[in-house]
Amino acid sequence: MLLKATGQVPHAGLTRFGKESWQYRLLRAWIADGAAWTKGSGEVTAVRVLPEEQAFAAPGQTGQLRVVATFADGASEDITAFCDFRTNDDAVAEVSNLGLVKALRPGDTAIIVIYRGQVLPVRVLVPTVPAPGFRYPECRRSTSSTPRCFPSCAAQHGALRPV
Repeated sequence: MLLKATGQVPHAGLTRFGKESWQYRLLRAWIADGAAWTKGSGEVTAVRVLPEEQAFAAPGQTGQLRVVATFADGASEDITAFCDFRTNDDAVAEVSNLGLVKALRPGDTAIIVIYRGQVLPVRVLVPTVPAPGFRYPECRRSTSSTPRCFPSCAAQHGALRPV
Protein backbone atom coordinates (compact mmCIF):
# COMPACT_ATOMS: atom_id res chain seq x y z
CA MET A 1 0.00 0.00 0.00
CA LEU A 2 2.76 2.46 0.92
CA LEU A 3 4.90 1.60 -2.10
CA LYS A 4 2.05 2.38 -4.48
CA ALA A 5 1.00 5.60 -2.69
CA THR A 6 4.58 6.92 -2.74
CA GLY A 7 5.14 6.01 -6.40
CA GLN A 8 7.83 3.41 -5.66
CA VAL A 9 6.12 0.74 -7.77
CA PRO A 10 4.64 1.19 -11.27
CA HIS A 11 0.86 1.64 -11.40
CA ALA A 12 -1.73 3.63 -13.34
CA GLY A 13 -2.43 6.14 -10.54
CA LEU A 14 -0.58 9.16 -9.22
CA THR A 15 1.89 9.52 -6.38
CA ARG A 16 -0.19 10.54 -3.35
CA PHE A 17 2.53 11.52 -0.87
CA GLY A 18 6.24 11.20 -0.19
CA LYS A 19 8.15 8.89 2.17
CA GLU A 20 8.93 11.84 4.46
CA SER A 21 5.32 13.09 4.73
CA TRP A 22 3.06 12.92 7.76
CA GLN A 23 0.61 10.82 5.70
CA TYR A 24 3.28 8.17 5.13
CA ARG A 25 4.24 8.12 8.81
CA LEU A 26 0.60 7.84 9.89
CA LEU A 27 -0.20 4.91 7.57
CA ARG A 28 3.09 3.18 8.38
CA ALA A 29 2.38 3.40 12.13
CA TRP A 30 -1.15 2.04 11.62
CA ILE A 31 0.20 -0.91 9.61
CA ALA A 32 2.98 -1.53 12.16
CA ASP A 33 0.34 -1.59 14.94
CA GLY A 34 -1.51 -4.40 13.14
CA ALA A 35 -3.84 -2.32 10.92
CA ALA A 36 -6.69 -2.81 13.40
CA TRP A 37 -10.13 -2.15 12.00
CA THR A 38 -13.60 -2.87 13.29
CA LYS A 39 -16.54 -2.77 10.90
CA GLY A 40 -18.45 0.51 11.37
CA SER A 41 -15.77 2.07 13.60
CA GLY A 42 -14.99 4.72 11.00
CA GLU A 43 -18.61 5.65 10.29
CA VAL A 44 -18.96 9.44 10.45
CA THR A 45 -22.20 10.75 11.95
CA ALA A 46 -21.39 14.48 11.85
CA VAL A 47 -18.77 16.91 10.56
CA ARG A 48 -18.38 20.47 11.88
CA VAL A 49 -16.18 23.32 10.71
CA LEU A 50 -15.06 25.87 13.27
CA PRO A 51 -15.54 28.75 13.03
CA GLU A 52 -18.64 28.46 10.87
CA GLU A 53 -17.89 31.89 9.36
CA GLN A 54 -14.70 33.91 8.92
CA ALA A 55 -15.26 37.67 9.22
CA PHE A 56 -11.99 39.53 8.78
CA ALA A 57 -11.37 43.16 9.72
CA ALA A 58 -9.10 43.86 6.74
CA PRO A 59 -7.27 42.25 3.81
CA GLY A 60 -4.07 40.45 4.81
CA GLN A 61 -5.50 38.85 7.95
CA THR A 62 -5.54 35.08 8.40
CA GLY A 63 -7.73 32.63 10.26
CA GLN A 64 -7.47 28.89 10.87
CA LEU A 65 -10.34 26.53 10.11
CA ARG A 66 -10.68 23.42 12.26
CA VAL A 67 -12.74 20.42 11.11
CA VAL A 68 -14.08 17.95 13.69
CA ALA A 69 -15.74 14.61 12.88
CA THR A 70 -18.02 12.74 15.25
CA PHE A 71 -17.99 8.99 14.72
CA ALA A 72 -20.68 6.36 15.32
CA ASP A 73 -19.01 5.28 18.57
CA GLY A 74 -19.34 8.86 19.91
CA ALA A 75 -15.66 9.74 19.55
CA SER A 76 -14.72 13.12 18.08
CA GLU A 77 -11.48 13.80 16.25
CA ASP A 78 -9.84 16.78 14.60
CA ILE A 79 -9.76 15.78 10.92
CA THR A 80 -8.56 19.09 9.47
CA ALA A 81 -5.46 17.52 7.90
CA PHE A 82 -7.60 14.93 6.08
CA CYS A 83 -9.94 17.46 4.42
CA ASP A 84 -9.86 19.12 1.02
CA PHE A 85 -10.22 22.93 1.09
CA ARG A 86 -11.22 25.10 -1.87
CA THR A 87 -12.18 28.73 -2.30
CA ASN A 88 -15.03 29.87 -4.51
CA ASP A 89 -13.30 33.19 -5.28
CA ASP A 90 -9.52 33.18 -5.08
CA ALA A 91 -9.43 36.96 -5.58
CA VAL A 92 -11.16 37.48 -2.18
CA ALA A 93 -9.57 34.74 -0.07
CA GLU A 94 -7.12 31.88 -0.38
CA VAL A 95 -7.00 28.70 1.68
CA SER A 96 -4.11 26.33 2.33
CA ASN A 97 -4.38 22.56 2.23
CA LEU A 98 -4.46 22.65 6.05
CA GLY A 99 -7.34 25.16 6.30
CA LEU A 100 -5.48 28.44 6.85
CA VAL A 101 -7.61 31.19 5.26
CA LYS A 102 -6.07 34.49 4.15
CA ALA A 103 -8.18 37.54 3.27
CA LEU A 104 -6.90 39.07 0.02
CA ARG A 105 -9.29 41.87 -0.92
CA PRO A 106 -12.76 43.17 0.01
CA GLY A 107 -15.65 40.92 -0.89
CA ASP A 108 -17.34 37.76 0.21
CA THR A 109 -16.85 34.16 -0.82
CA ALA A 110 -17.12 30.64 0.53
CA ILE A 111 -14.46 28.17 1.49
CA ILE A 112 -15.64 24.68 0.65
CA VAL A 113 -14.54 21.90 3.00
CA ILE A 114 -14.80 18.31 1.75
CA TYR A 115 -14.39 15.17 3.84
CA ARG A 116 -15.41 11.67 2.69
CA GLY A 117 -18.19 12.97 0.45
CA GLN A 118 -19.49 15.56 2.89
CA VAL A 119 -19.33 19.14 1.61
CA LEU A 120 -19.49 22.06 4.05
CA PRO A 121 -19.36 25.77 3.17
CA VAL A 122 -17.72 28.42 5.34
CA ARG A 123 -18.66 32.02 4.54
CA VAL A 124 -15.74 34.44 4.33
CA LEU A 125 -16.27 38.20 4.62
CA VAL A 126 -13.63 40.85 3.94
CA PRO A 127 -14.91 44.42 4.43
CA THR A 128 -14.08 47.41 2.29
CA VAL A 129 -11.65 49.75 4.00
CA PRO A 130 -12.78 53.36 3.46
CA ALA A 131 -10.27 55.68 1.81
CA PRO A 132 -8.46 58.09 4.14
CA GLY A 133 -10.64 61.12 4.82
CA PHE A 134 -13.86 59.39 3.67
CA ARG A 135 -16.98 60.62 5.46
CA TYR A 136 -20.54 59.49 5.17
CA PRO A 137 -22.92 62.28 4.09
CA GLU A 138 -24.63 64.33 6.76
CA CYS A 139 -28.27 63.55 7.38
CA ARG A 140 -30.37 66.66 6.96
CA ARG A 141 -34.01 67.09 7.76
CA SER A 142 -36.18 67.77 4.77
CA THR A 143 -39.27 69.93 4.83
CA SER A 144 -41.44 66.81 4.81
CA SER A 145 -42.11 64.85 8.00
CA THR A 146 -39.70 62.08 6.94
CA PRO A 147 -36.00 62.75 6.41
CA ARG A 148 -34.64 61.96 2.96
CA CYS A 149 -31.75 59.80 3.99
CA PHE A 150 -30.89 56.33 5.18
CA PRO A 151 -33.11 54.54 7.72
CA SER A 152 -30.47 54.98 10.41
CA CYS A 153 -30.78 58.76 10.02
CA ALA A 154 -34.56 58.57 9.95
CA ALA A 155 -34.38 56.75 13.28
CA GLN A 156 -32.34 59.64 14.69
CA HIS A 157 -35.14 62.02 13.73
CA GLY A 158 -37.89 59.84 15.17
CA ALA A 159 -39.38 58.94 11.79
CA LEU A 160 -38.78 55.24 12.44
CA ARG A 161 -39.82 53.67 15.69
CA PRO A 162 -38.66 50.32 17.06
CA VAL A 163 -41.31 47.63 16.88
